[in-house]
Amino acid sequence: MDIARIVLVKGDGDYGIAEGDPVLASLGRSIAPIDTSGAVVDWTGPDALELQGWMDMWEDTDGIWQMETGFAIDDVSWHAEPVDGGLAAEAPSARHARIGDTIRWQVHNATMMAHPFHLHGFSFQVSRFEQIPEDDPSVMYSWDVGYREYQDTVLIPAHTSAFFDVKIVDPNGDGGAAGRWLKHCHIFQHAGSGMMSELIIAP
Repeated sequence: MDIARIVLVKGDGDYGIAEGDPVLASLGRSIAPIDTSGAVVDWTGPDALELQGWMDMWEDTDGIWQMETGFAIDDVSWHAEPVDGGLAAEAPSARHARIGDTIRWQVHNATMMAHPFHLHGFSFQVSRFEQIPEDDPSVMYSWDVGYREYQDTVLIPAHTSAFFDVKIVDPNGDGGAAGRWLKHCHIFQHAGSGMMSELIIAP
């Protein structure tokens, strides 16, 4: 479905952009896919990251229904709360990589709602989605993303996996990319309730 329309109202030449044409390609520009032909850190399949959530409802002694929700990543509910004014302890569900690594990553949303997954510090290129409906686990829908773009957030529908590639680059060449980078649901109530973890980058 169409989610945006762009109208070029002024330019330096005749670009000949028709409805449905990729804009960058029509302008003589493109974004190359991240090179995954060499060694990659493979966080797919059994090593996929999983977004989790639960909801409990009960009737209290006054007959009023109460609800409690919780969220987690890889079975760990964690939030970056400072400890004694310093940094929080490392997330138990943290992933580790090094500057220069190329990561092929699968993030699976195991909940019944969509979550915008956000990665601090690095941009990634989404390649495809896979969805297994909760009401019929024998069926899987898969669709490729027909273009490449750099993004730091991807909306992952319920019971769906997003597959993306990320190159751990150090733009200034001074080791500044090393450190602790958050990854979390960008619905702040979900992140604050535990759908948060870290990507820890070594030099």
